[in-house]
Amino acid sequence: MRLKNQTSANAVLTDREFEVMDSFASGMSIQAIAETLNITPETVKKHGQRAMHKLGANSRWQAVAMWLNSQA
Repeated sequence: MRLKNQTSANAVLTDREFEVMDSFASGMSIQAIAETLNITPETVKKHGQRAMHKLGANSRWQAVAMWLNSQA
């Protein structure tokens, strides 16, 4: 697990949540992420939802923006 640096992103995301967020940020579709990570699309969605919740985001794209901002 990795710790976020900024206050809005003070959540701890699992390695898989990081991978999913990174894939979303790269513009990959849920299906493409699922195939790349060898998991089901439903599991991709679940990891994304957990990351969204931890980041306090209201949408996947808001979570991606918050995640990318915290990586800078």
